[in-house]
Amino acid sequence: MRQGLYAGGEMGRSLKTIAAFALVFVAACSATFNNHGYIPAEEILEQIEVGVDDKLTVEELIGRPASTGVINDDGWYYIRTTIRNYTIYEPEVVERDILAISFDRNERVSNVETLTLADGNVVALNRRVTELPLRGPSFWQQLVSSLGNIDASEFLNN
Repeated sequence: MRQGLYAGGEMGRSLKTIAAFALVFVAACSATFNNHGYIPAEEILEQIEVGVDDKLTVEELIGRPASTGVINDDGWYYIRTTIRNYTIYEPEVVERDILAISFDRNERVSNVETLTLADGNVVALNRRVTELPLRGPSFWQQLVSSLGNIDASEFLNN
């Protein structure tokens, strides 16, 4: 006499399979974090002296930055960003730290400042977009109108 699915082990394997799929589903739904960039530790930053250290000593202490000033090299910027990726949603920047080291005309450190994501400002961009539809002659109208401008004598003289 057959004792049922429980005793045969088929139901036990099915439960294990369902549990494995549930575990994979839950793990796939968890957020992942990506870290980009580098900012030196606070103990290292304390060694930089304003008015004393120059670009060379800063470079020896913490290395060259990924970004510098746009017009001239009077600012060095070290940036660290943490981005959260969560399933189908757009990645979100959850943490951003910026170390800004400014230099004077003599290339000596004039300021060391740390900024966070909370210090940032949203910059409104002015988009100048041409509205459609454009008014003017179409391609065909331009083609037909240019036919009257051709002088046949130019082709015959060559």
